[in-house]
Amino acid sequence: MEARREQAMVGLFVLVAAALLIFVVFTLSGAWSHRGNTYRTYFAFAGGIAPGTVVRYSGGPKIGRVDSLKIDPLDPERIEVTFSVRPDVPVKTDSHVRIMSMTPLSENDVEIFPDSLQAAIAPHGALLPSDPYVDFN
Repeated sequence: MEARREQAMVGLFVLVAAALLIFVVFTLSGAWSHRGNTYRTYFAFAGGIAPGTVVRYSGGPKIGRVDSLKIDPLDPERIEVTFSVRPDVPVKTDSHVRIMSMTPLSENDVEIFPDSLQAAIAPHGALLPSDPYVDFN
């Protein structure tokens, strides 16, 4: 009888550990977090950008992530980048987007740069203008 109890306890431990592992993986991946506001932009070259790439505000804090990239069906020379940012970030209608990197050896990220204080807040799903990509070569 004691062996069955030990087996049941080990089974319960394995189930709890597996559930905890799944919870931690989903939490760290951001699968349960609120997506915030989504915006779009187009780049002629989107080197180093992929779904999950960090979005920063004016070279500063991380404010979101890239959701998807796809080739523009109307202009195959452009890549549409869709990204989400926290709802408390003041993305304005005249903000512009660049592909940047913090150092020459770091990965590229997407950065939103504000333009004027007087501009209105960009609505969810708005198209933001982009600046051409400049690399270190």
